[in-house]
Amino acid sequence: MVLPDVPGALIQPASTSAPIIENVTRAPKLAAAAALFTVAVALVAVTAAIHSYGPLFVAWLPLVAAAGVLARRHPGYVPPPPARPVAPTRETAAEDAEPAASQDRLPEP
Repeated sequence: MVLPDVPGALIQPASTSAPIIENVTRAPKLAAAAALFTVAVALVAVTAAIHSYGPLFVAWLPLVAAAGVLARRHPGYVPPPPARPVAPTRETAAEDAEPAASQDRLPEP
């Protein structure tokens, strides 16, 4: 396989260090979520072992906690800037149009 010759391909700009930091903070979240899912599966196994449905009433708690852990943002999160400015609405675009253009029309009957 022949790769194209791109100058500076191995040099990464300083701005790419942010995803690396984000990946490091994502690992503890995934570990906590995996542990909570393991607890939920263990409660189902306990339910099957003791032939009682009592632990099933508690098995949903670790699943809800896992969703909360995964949805939480890390403290240093900064939302990205908008991709592009908001487009003008039809009302503002019509107000910005030249008033002479409306005089060129024929009156409606």
